[in-house]
Amino acid sequence: MKPLHKKITAILLSVISISCLSSCQNEEEMEGKMLTGVCWEGVLPVKENHGQENYFSRFFFYEENGYKYGYEEVYIKGQYDYTYEFSWYWLDDAYSVAAINYGGRWQSDISCIDITKITNNYIYGYYYIDLADYWAYKDGNTNLRGDNYIELKHVDAPKRQD
Repeated sequence: MKPLHKKITAILLSVISISCLSSCQNEEEMEGKMLTGVCWEGVLPVKENHGQENYFSRFFFYEENGYKYGYEEVYIKGQYDYTYEFSWYWLDDAYSVAAINYGGRWQSDISCIDITKITNNYIYGYYYIDLADYWAYKDGNTNLRGDNYIELKHVDAPKRQD
């Protein structure tokens, strides 16, 4: 009876191990799923909108068949003003910097969000209008970090259908 018990135990352990390993996702998939499919709302450190009463942006990140895209809706004085479309990708292997390609929104094509923490309700991090500013910070050539702090809150808001 003991050899049969050992075989059954070995089979059960194998099945459990295989199911655990196959259900695990890589970090990119986990971070992407937390970021995508929901609305994130907050104020960006963008000089053109400083001083605007009740200014905020809403971000919608999506991923379909490996293509990452999204929309930023800008609200001024609590009213919808305009939408920017973008594509995005992870800048690093840690899946902590979301590079956002607006296609020329400012003089640079690519901005980024350096995510320091992400939960179900908030994204905490730093927003850089120009990817070069992020790299300057990483290389120690600038101290722009404090001015770029953002908190994006998860809100239940549908994307506008323009």
